[in-house]
Amino acid sequence: STNNAGINTRPLWTPMHLLSMNKDCMKDEMVNTE
Repeated sequence: STNNAGINTRPLWTPMHLLSMNKDCMKDEMVNTE
């Protein structure tokens, strides 16, 4: 991984509508996000 090579990186974020706490919330089509 890049961290083992001495380059500090973070994982990409998870879109908010895919988080378990938001699973029952209203959302629109997320074609650009997915």
